[in-house]
Amino acid sequence: MDRVQTRSRHQSADRIFSILDVFTANRPRLTLSAISRRSGHPIATVHRLTSALVQLGVLDRGEDGQYGIGIRLWEIARLEHRTLRLREIALPLLLRLHRSTGSAVLLSVLDDTEAVIIEQISGRTPGEADSNIRVPAWTTTGGLVLLAHRGTPADLNTPLAPVFADIRRTGTAVRDGRARAEFSVAAPVHNTAGTVIAALSVVGMRSGTEPRFVVHAVRDTANDVSEALGAPVTSDRFRTAEDRQFHRAGDSRLPLTDGVAV
Repeated sequence: MDRVQTRSRHQSADRIFSILDVFTANRPRLTLSAISRRSGHPIATVHRLTSALVQLGVLDRGEDGQYGIGIRLWEIARLEHRTLRLREIALPLLLRLHRSTGSAVLLSVLDDTEAVIIEQISGRTPGEADSNIRVPAWTTTGGLVLLAHRGTPADLNTPLAPVFADIRRTGTAVRDGRARAEFSVAAPVHNTAGTVIAALSVVGMRSGTEPRFVVHAVRDTANDVSEALGAPVTSDRFRTAEDRQFHRAGDSRLPLTDGVAV
């Protein structure tokens, strides 16, 4: 295959994925004009691509003329067994954490510099749980936990490197949105090799939930998920004397214990 054909096929794949990327949890059904506007492609191009994708079952076209993700794409997605297994194992524990905190619970994985929320159980709190499924990792506590444990050269040389080091040491990231009376807490989930493969986080209102309780609950639940995946983790993994001493010193930005403020 020559270079021109290769470039043409890459461009076609890019167009197809740019069509699929316009669908979100908040906008699962879109008109042809909305797809054109959000993807940036001419409506004639969108019509041609969506027609082909509907025939393949990748997209579905309803009686109202709106398009959505089709059953064929769902069938293909089920072949990604690692994420599916993670969600299936974590879900009962996420539900337990949601019931105990009354707040939104999220499970995220890292894709380059973005955090992909693969499961979320909404509480009564706006914030990260109302974001798109894919968000810049540095904008959420879960994403920061994932970046902290990725350990690439770029992560070691970023201005956030000291924050990443503290997250790795304490095992928890905490963000206190005082202006919005909101906080979020995240902890890592490990696989059988001890590698961080996901982050579990809670977003809650300071007036509705005791933050200190949430820090412990998030960490313990993340460890429970890790253990269910086969990781050699206990709920006391990060309860070192150094950790306790560090948090007794306090942080003027965030009066929470057992976590690093970011």
